[in-house]
Amino acid sequence: MRADKEVKKHDRSWLKYMRNVSREKDRIDERYRNIAAYKRGCEEEKIRSMEKIQEKTLIIARKLLAEGSTPEFIQKITELSYEEINKL
Repeated sequence: MRADKEVKKHDRSWLKYMRNVSREKDRIDERYRNIAAYKRGCEEEKIRSMEKIQEKTLIIARKLLAEGSTPEFIQKITELSYEEINKL
């Protein structure tokens, strides 16, 4: 009878330990998912920012062309390729 109680006591301790380990693993997994989501968001924001910059550069190039600037000058200012400038 006494051995039975000791075994049950150890079994309960083991189960409690395993529950705690499982909870900690879940917390770590959640942190990892949050970090991964944050990194994806940062990358997406960088892409959006670059697209906005490219859009503004094209607007400036169009305005310079409308004002009569040469493609060489626009290329020097905006760093767009000659092909991109000629498409405008």
